[in-house]
Amino acid sequence: MLTPTLAAVVERRFTFFQRLGALDRRGMHLVDPWLIGAGIGLSDEETEGVLASLAGVGWIARQRRGGEERVALTVRGLTRL
Repeated sequence: MLTPTLAAVVERRFTFFQRLGALDRRGMHLVDPWLIGAGIGLSDEETEGVLASLAGVGWIARQRRGGEERVALTVRGLTRL
């Protein structure tokens, strides 16, 4: 049974994932995850938690170039959408 706090955490992760999927469908394959997080009201720490959980289940891949990080949906992530 979900507590209200756990339900909110799960909802934020799926909202993040849905936003990433919407950008992917528009042809934006490498996306700044911090802008997505900020857009749905997440702190940097919360965004990092979402990224870690989505990467942990194989739905996203994280790419670092220079000092910037980008994320992309994986094949597994695309099938989940």
